Amino acid sequence: MPKAAKMLSAKAVENLRPVRGQTIPQSYAVGGESPGLYLQVAPSGGKSWLLRITVGKRPHPAQPGVFRQLRREFGLGRYPDVPLKDARAKAEEVRVQIARGCDPITERKAAASAALAEQARQKTFAECERATLEVKRLSMKGGKTAALWRSRFDTYVHPALGKRIVGEITNEEVAAVLEPIWQSKHPTARKLRQWIKAVFDYAKAKKYRIGDNPAEWKGCLETLLGKPRHNEQHQPALPYARTAEFIRALGKRGGDSARALEFLILTAARPGEVRGATWSEFDLEKKLWTIPAERMKEDRIHRVPLSDMAIALLKRQKKAGRKVYPFANTKGDPLSDAALPKLIKDMHAADVKAGGVGYFDPNYGEIAVPHGFRSAMKDWARSETQYADEVSELALAHVNNDATRAAYARDELLILRAGLMSDWAKFCNKTQSA
Repeated sequence: MPKAAKMLSAKAVENLRPVRGQTIPQSYAVGGESPGLYLQVAPSGGKSWLLRITVGKRPHPAQPGVFRQLRREFGLGRYPDVPLKDARAKAEEVRVQIARGCDPITERKAAASAALAEQARQKTFAECERATLEVKRLSMKGGKTAALWRSRFDTYVHPALGKRIVGEITNEEVAAVLEPIWQSKHPTARKLRQWIKAVFDYAKAKKYRIGDNPAEWKGCLETLLGKPRHNEQHQPALPYARTAEFIRALGKRGGDSARALEFLILTAARPGEVRGATWSEFDLEKKLWTIPAERMKEDRIHRVPLSDMAIALLKRQKKAGRKVYPFANTKGDPLSDAALPKLIKDMHAADVKAGGVGYFDPNYGEIAVPHGFRSAMKDWARSETQYADEVSELALAHVNNDATRAAYARDELLILRAGLMSDWAKFCNKTQSA
């Protein structure tokens, strides 16, 4: 039977010193009612508590059927931060855990892992937003989009959500950020919602957030924010009968703004869709323009059949050396959102100066805007053609009723829409040639 270790007193523990000449820690059994408890004294003089205890048995690697005791060592803290009395108590806690079938080391590691995982999840929205932007920046053309992203988050989002833990933010909080500009600045709010959603998607992928994305539209923000009062037909527009007259005047002007506006009219696209278009979106052989969902108002991919007139315009732009964007400024970046409205105002002023009536919307008494040409195409389709309303609605990327949704499911009526766009171009060209 092994000799019992002499019980050390608190004074003896305090007086223990390193053995001169030793280069490794020395262990001193505490003894008494704490079997297996040792005080380690390092060559530097530092002291710490160590519990050596049997936790079970394991098979002998060379002798089948023979088992050896499985011993483990548990660190119980540094002395004097943990005095002798507390070290004995900690040792007894470990013995009780082992007697219950628990492995303190395994549990300690699991607790540490859980703590680290929880700490990793404690990311703020601002931290996730910055990381998301760095990922998105790789696919952004030029620095304008990134700068706009940064500005809008700093202005509208971070004051309310920036310091909040991303996993704790609710859809009500996201709605509260968007609500002040949902009606007054809807295009900005709509794009901002898409970007906020991207931040939460990133957080979910990194496991910083568990559960739903609070910036989802369907079944989430749609109920809280509702549809905007904005009506596209309320944009000042020329009567459709004057569209080709306008294109004729537009053809006398040089520059990418004029070509972009002409392309906008031929495709009935929104100004932002035209200004942000890249060559990668076009298939000139198939006469198709595919606009990705992130650039569309309804977050849905939109395919635009291109007329021969639109194809010819694009080919001229490509021949002119436009590299990334078919319609670009002098630096090769996308046109500003003010470029096309300014062009119409300049054309209006020039026409009035020459004795003309300018380019007013007769219903509103205001100068037409680029967006208004979508209304012109819609009015022409209703008044001058036999195309079903769903065809022109899909051409405008409106999917807001059951009939149009059903038509969308039938391959977006691409063949009929190709005919519509071709007839629209012929209408403009016929008047222009007259």
